[in-house]
Amino acid sequence: MYKRVVVAYDGSENARRVVEEAIRLAHLLEEMVIDLVYVIDEEELGSVAFRSDESLKNDPIVLEHLHPVEEMLDEDGVTYEVTKLRGTPAKVILAYAEQSHADLIIVGSRGLNPVSKLVLGSVSQKIVNESHIPVLVLK
Repeated sequence: MYKRVVVAYDGSENARRVVEEAIRLAHLLEEMVIDLVYVIDEEELGSVAFRSDESLKNDPIVLEHLHPVEEMLDEDGVTYEVTKLRGTPAKVILAYAEQSHADLIIVGSRGLNPVSKLVLGSVSQKIVNESHIPVLVLK
């Protein structure tokens, strides 16, 4: 059924719950690979916009966001990969999911954006509206 699942992760508590759900799904589908995708948002880069991709991907803040969730994935023994990308999150996640032939994209209903009045966050909304791949949105 689902062999490659792109899981959008931004370091938020909601995104952590998305990873937990992906782990549950991976335990049901033994051949499933979780592709944890962390996007460094170019719109929020500010003064670091001129840093190299490699420098940003190894940034202590990025690593700090990813470390706890990588530990969780390791402890659960599921097959996973971590992909760090740079760009506008929805656009980059969609392009990556298509390119990697993902069977499913899992996103949180809201991420780190402080505007919590929205029913669906802007990134998840764009992914749902523009994806040709099935999308699972979690609260």
